Amino acid sequence: EARSRVGGRVHTLRDGFECAVELGAMLITGMEQNPLAVLGVEQLGCHAHNVVESCVLRDAKTGDVLEGNLDALAEKYYNQTLEQTAADRKKYKESETLSLGQIFQATLDA
Repeated sequence: EARSRVGGRVHTLRDGFECAVELGAMLITGMEQNPLAVLGVEQLGCHAHNVVESCVLRDAKTGDVLEGNLDALAEKYYNQTLEQTAADRKKYKESETLSLGQIFQATLDA
């Protein structure tokens, strides 16, 4: 999943589009009566894996479950990063046309 750019499998495509188009991984929240879930899973036959609150983090190399405190620490930093990214988005006058990945990268570069 790792890439030399922010986003892993997720990638922002801008060429030929008026706005940013996000490609790659997808998380659909609320599977019941969600048109995206119906289209993707039922009509197109895409695989869906239910993510639950108790989903654990695993070591990328070994697959071992990480200790609970590391999971909590990773979640804390993840949430702080999202909050900072949301706050930073307000700094850009063109924020409506910037993708979350672009704002996130700018936050990391700052």
